[in-house]
Amino acid sequence: MSLWTSRKLSNICVAVAVLLCLLGAGTKTAPLFAAVIVLLLLDLLQLAIFYRCPHCGRLLPFRQWATPVYCPYCGRELNTPDPDR
Repeated sequence: MSLWTSRKLSNICVAVAVLLCLLGAGTKTAPLFAAVIVLLLLDLLQLAIFYRCPHCGRLLPFRQWATPVYCPYCGRELNTPDPDR
């Protein structure tokens, strides 16, 4: 999985988790909150596996609103996402 696909998947997981929290707040059902926790843990796991520099393989810092342009470890430019995708 590419760096950019991992980033998009993480954003989708967080959005779904927030939606499930909002739905669960009205109904106060434990299984819904358990699903949110599992979803967020799976998101963290996929980030730890796939959100890495394609050059040196080190885990990139994750900031929700900013995607790094250069790897902070090896200094190489990270490929920008394909605009056609």
